[in-house]
Amino acid sequence: MPIKGLTDRESITPRFPSLGKLRKGAEKPDKGPGKELPYFRFTSENNSIVEAFTAAYGDKPMALHIYLPHTTAEENFSTWQEEWVAGGLKHRCDGETAHIWLKDDGAYSREPIPCPGGCKAVGRLELILPELLVAGFVGYVTLETHSNHDLRNITAALLATETARKDTGLQGIKFTLRRKKESISTPTDDGKRVSRDKWLVYLEPEPEWVTLQLQLASAVQTMLPAPEQYVDDDTGEIIDADVTEVPERPQAAPQPKAQPQPKGNGNGAKTERPASAKAVRKMLHNLANETFAKFDGVEPTDAHRGFLNGKLKEAGQDDQKRKLFLRYVFDAESSSELDKAQWLAIGRWLVEEKPDSSGETAFREYAVAEFEDVVRQAQIEQGQADMFDAPAEHEHALPAEA
Repeated sequence: MPIKGLTDRESITPRFPSLGKLRKGAEKPDKGPGKELPYFRFTSENNSIVEAFTAAYGDKPMALHIYLPHTTAEENFSTWQEEWVAGGLKHRCDGETAHIWLKDDGAYSREPIPCPGGCKAVGRLELILPELLVAGFVGYVTLETHSNHDLRNITAALLATETARKDTGLQGIKFTLRRKKESISTPTDDGKRVSRDKWLVYLEPEPEWVTLQLQLASAVQTMLPAPEQYVDDDTGEIIDADVTEVPERPQAAPQPKAQPQPKGNGNGAKTERPASAKAVRKMLHNLANETFAKFDGVEPTDAHRGFLNGKLKEAGQDDQKRKLFLRYVFDAESSSELDKAQWLAIGRWLVEEKPDSSGETAFREYAVAEFEDVVRQAQIEQGQADMFDAPAEHEHALPAEA
């Protein structure tokens, strides 16, 4: 059993050991702070960890590839105003209220009191250096900074990345932590301000991750808003959005089915479109499992899903056909069972990426004909259609992109 106040969950903050610190300055002289450095200086109580760091990054690294151990910006980057004396921490506050302070008897109190003053800003970024993990050292490294510019730069990058990734958090993203020289305005002893060159700290997500977010954002453009009140036919749930409902198409005379057209698939092979039901199913599975499953950060909204459900219903002019389509392609009894990648795959195959000049989002070429083939095949397999009226089923080469 856990010991109350010692090993219970409320008393322990989950964390791995601290491996060392990244510092911005040289060792402190007898008086004053250490000289500012243009690179990171790593220190640790374990010389083996210092040797592993130097072997991986060299003596004067100006940029490091890192990962963050926690989900939110606040968990990874704690920022406080603190007052320190020779004996240790005197108080820690948020600029207005002290949350921990040293009492006259030498014990600390966590009873909130107004900030007593005399404190300075400090930020501590907890991070993981993958090269130290490879060397066999598991734990966190802490970057400490007292620069207001660093505090703003790091916080802004964390919040921007957190927003882009929505609810999935900051873990698993590769960042670059780097030093950059900039000219900033600083006060002088006589109250004036002058420009001085300072080596600031910046945190940036790796370009590969940013590129994935841009690609996913482009894919999600195919999912325009749903009707103002879209009713999910599977669950009866009313979903609010802000688009006009698709008007019912007038009945027209039957049109001859589109003839297969040869299309290149990017590797020299020819593809017939519209594709067969089995080929469409394989195409959508490939898009979901090999393309969109790799993306992070952008979740299709209720409005996006409602819009695509409406377009599927429009393609067959019948909601029952929409359900047959989802069951045949993804073995889903309800649209609520589809995951993010499957929704994105449907959007890529079904509709154009951008609205046309009239503001309408058109079906992609062959999408309606392929939808009809899928529904027809689903009906056949369920015994709902005349087998002799069914089109021949052929496996066609799949296009590189629907």
